[in-house]
Amino acid sequence: MANRRKHRAHKGGVRGTKNGAANSRATSNTTSGKRRGDDEGDLVLLTTSSSLLEKVGLGASPTDLGLPDLLVDGLSADEQNAALKKMVESHLFVQKDGRRLPIVMIEPMVRFVSDLFYQRTQQAILWKPRGGGGSLAAAILIWLFMVYRQKSFLDMAGSGEQAKRVYEYVSQFWYCVPGLAEALLDGDPLQSETRLKNGVTLSCVPASEKAASGKHVAGFVADESCQEDPRVGKVLTAAIQGALSEPNYTIVLLSTFHVPFGFFQDSWDQGEERGYTKYKWDVYDTMQQCTVGMDEATDDDPLAQAYCRQECPLTEVATERDAEGNIVGEYYKGCDGRARASRGHLPRDAVMKAKLINAGTGVWEVEFECQRPTTSGMVYDPVKVQAAVAPLESLQRPSGRIRRALGVDWGTHAVAVLAERHGPYVAIREGRVFDGQSMAEVIKYAVQLRAAHGNFRVYPDAENKYGNLDLISAGFDVQPVAFGQMKEAGIENVTRHLNHGRLKIADHGDLKIVIRQMMRLHRNDLGKVVKRDDHGPDALMCAMLHFRFEDEFESAIDQMYADGQQERRRLTNAVLDACIHDEGPARTGPGSSMGVSVGSADYYVVVSALPADVGGVRRALFVGRAQTFDELDRLRAKYEVRLCVVDAQADPHRVDEWARRAATGAVVRAEYLSDGISRPEWDYGKATVSVDRTYLLDAAFDEIRAAPGG
Repeated sequence: MANRRKHRAHKGGVRGTKNGAANSRATSNTTSGKRRGDDEGDLVLLTTSSSLLEKVGLGASPTDLGLPDLLVDGLSADEQNAALKKMVESHLFVQKDGRRLPIVMIEPMVRFVSDLFYQRTQQAILWKPRGGGGSLAAAILIWLFMVYRQKSFLDMAGSGEQAKRVYEYVSQFWYCVPGLAEALLDGDPLQSETRLKNGVTLSCVPASEKAASGKHVAGFVADESCQEDPRVGKVLTAAIQGALSEPNYTIVLLSTFHVPFGFFQDSWDQGEERGYTKYKWDVYDTMQQCTVGMDEATDDDPLAQAYCRQECPLTEVATERDAEGNIVGEYYKGCDGRARASRGHLPRDAVMKAKLINAGTGVWEVEFECQRPTTSGMVYDPVKVQAAVAPLESLQRPSGRIRRALGVDWGTHAVAVLAERHGPYVAIREGRVFDGQSMAEVIKYAVQLRAAHGNFRVYPDAENKYGNLDLISAGFDVQPVAFGQMKEAGIENVTRHLNHGRLKIADHGDLKIVIRQMMRLHRNDLGKVVKRDDHGPDALMCAMLHFRFEDEFESAIDQMYADGQQERRRLTNAVLDACIHDEGPARTGPGSSMGVSVGSADYYVVVSALPADVGGVRRALFVGRAQTFDELDRLRAKYEVRLCVVDAQADPHRVDEWARRAATGAVVRAEYLSDGISRPEWDYGKATVSVDRTYLLDAAFDEIRAAPGG
């Protein structure tokens, strides 16, 4: 026994290696541990975080890192659900816009995650609303499986941007628990692969045949799996087969149900036959508890449901009809008091605003209330289109510089449409149809428009690469539009403008053809836009992408202030228009600065020239969006950017990598505070600047207001 050495450690123990290296490392790292010798060997008590790191990742329990034991025996299903909910809400959070946001798990989300995590079901399909926490629920589930059950996952989404959502959530979770990232992660968490020291992996990728035929893992999540492209459904089906080949598999499908037919529809309608447990929640489940109108509660109506039905815009009266179409009664649809018992994260005002902004588009009913999407009908309401038509002479251009964008749909019947911002609406005053004409004629028309009105961005169909290269060669700022990814969003954007009276189309020249095509554009029984006489509507849709409705007419800058009691000030169109001055070609002079907000799909960018004198007026050189970091680099070089300040919360790791590139100017990351008063504090060593969001908004407002003419 004297020659046999047993290496034992405190709770969960580290087993000794043949040469005793584990003990020697533990001893050298232990600052408050004790070594006790006996004739059987040494007993090392691991009592510090540094010594703990030697064993975690190789088989340690989550309890070693301060996490509760979710897999303890003897708990009922309700007790397991409660323990999981408490663990997630107590230990995990997300960072957004510089704020630490707590996670709120609504009851159906708890059931969805718990049923899978505790293996009450192996296959689940979730129908969830837009912004309803579906990707967050998937990320929580994946993280729990990786940490507690050592299961690898493949998260596959309809696009790269959708795949980023789950990755960004899970990446943040590793840093919510002190020491967890250092203990478990084997390198930086990457979207292509996040690897733990014990070999468990997570990959978040867009749907592709290569990814579907790659390494098989037991866990599979298909995020936003309701896609119009049938190829995506085939890829997801192939990926599911890979997971089914693994023992103890877990398969999850989730999406907003916005395409009437296809992979998600088949999986939902045949869910039971295919072995899926169905889960569903809508926008009213995700609302914060609503107490509006509760002062009208009575003993007979303790929840003040009468107020909900008579006063609240989230509840509506609908007629009930029989098979012959006769009205046989009425019923209430929408919230109807459900939010009295909800415990979600969405404020009532945000839900009401979402309903208002999507009124008449069908988006509210389908993507928020989770109603089945319609399968046919007109793309645009003909009544709304007709209301948007106006005589050319009534659409007088406002004085000064205005923003413009040209939309181009290539083809035998190519169409180019010019959209302009006219105060309270966007106007379409010019457009041309090119029947059987060459691409050169389209380029010539664009050059003529530029000579007459000045520079503008061009949004052409991405399919014609040669035509788009000709536009670039002609000196245009070109943003190709991939119809497969952007068409439905573009149609939704135009519909919002039409429904809110924010679009005017001149009843003049070739625009008469565009108007006629918009009046006839419709969907087939599969819900797809019929490709017949659609070049005009497509060109208009492309041009309107430059004027996102939520950006143009639903400014929410006042809602970003930290203190609800603070004076709120709005940047009105009049204030912004007063800042526009025709100063000729832009010269950067001493250089320029760039501000970048990293969103989930693209980057919002403002470049302004640094004033030559202290207290001088800044001039905006570029205001718009960028799609890639390479495009940001081109803007930095073009405008001689000396300093770029970026809000990187949505994608911190890629922003850090980009900041290390050898490119024009320095990159500093903004860290937002919420105390209402803090001025900017620069730390050039760490390349960060901390500032209160309210102070920043106030300073920007004051600078704009103080501009000449403001």
